[in-house]
Amino acid sequence: MWSKVGVVFLLTFFLNFFNTYTGMRQMDQEYVDLANLMGVKGWKLTFKVIFPAISPYVFTGIRTSIPFAVIGAIVGEFVAATEGVGFFIRMSAGIFRTADVFVGIIVLMIMVIIMDKIAAIIEKRALRWQTQTEHIQIQA
Repeated sequence: MWSKVGVVFLLTFFLNFFNTYTGMRQMDQEYVDLANLMGVKGWKLTFKVIFPAISPYVFTGIRTSIPFAVIGAIVGEFVAATEGVGFFIRMSAGIFRTADVFVGIIVLMIMVIIMDKIAAIIEKRALRWQTQTEHIQIQA
């Protein structure tokens, strides 16, 4: 189990880190200056100004890392597992059951699509304060 967690962490950490870093660099400093002018300091500044400003970048990182997380988990199952979809695919390929290999791949594809749709719903709810044009500009 921990080998899969480690592989998934290594594959997804840098995607999320660099997307968040880009969001911090792209954030307009005027937001922070205006909040400081109004007396907002510390954690309140972080949660009320900085996190909302970088949240589109964070969600982009999360949605980008979903397929990599699934790939990492499957590779972990290929290497050291006795159950799971990756083990099923490896076992089916080992005994030349091509149809079962494709079933495993289709299951993985459906899992990724469902996880992406769930992430999109969460993103839409979390970013409902943002106008539609801003949201499109950031994703483009």
